[in-house]
Amino acid sequence: MSRSYLSDAVLVIVLGFVTLYCIALFSYHPLDPAINSATYPPQAIQNLASQNLAGKVGAQVSGFLLFYTGVGALLLPLPFILMGVRLVRKKLSFTAFLGSLLAPLFLYMGLLHLLALGLTSIQYKGYRISTLGVFGLSLDKTLYSPLGTWGALTLASMFCLIGFILLVQRKVFTK
Repeated sequence: MSRSYLSDAVLVIVLGFVTLYCIALFSYHPLDPAINSATYPPQAIQNLASQNLAGKVGAQVSGFLLFYTGVGALLLPLPFILMGVRLVRKKLSFTAFLGSLLAPLFLYMGLLHLLALGLTSIQYKGYRISTLGVFGLSLDKTLYSPLGTWGALTLASMFCLIGFILLVQRKVFTK
């Protein structure tokens, strides 16, 4: 199989998974049977019908990721889309691969903290969903809280800048 067919096949597979993930995430319902919902006991999960368009697997994946990453779950498809596009453009070097993985992490740590300063949770279908999720709350308590408001704003802005630089993959600080 030639390189172009292989990269096209990988791109189609990646876009298929990203599409399925987005369908699962946007059709999330808080009462879907998921491991972290109130319907956790296995007997209850087997008897409940999922309202998620991606079925029970989509309910599990979206429930898990929204619980642990909060609204940051929306950033998770970004590295896969970037890697697919760079693979097709034949520019998927190790540094591009690493940047594609790390950029959403830095953007998550910066943007979600800036969002959480004014909005700690969002209403979705009548239920509250944490903006930060479990991971973000832990990050907030250990990294941002000791710095105070201005220190946290500065650190969050730096994380956003690092994430943006990794995202665009340009040499910013060289001539």
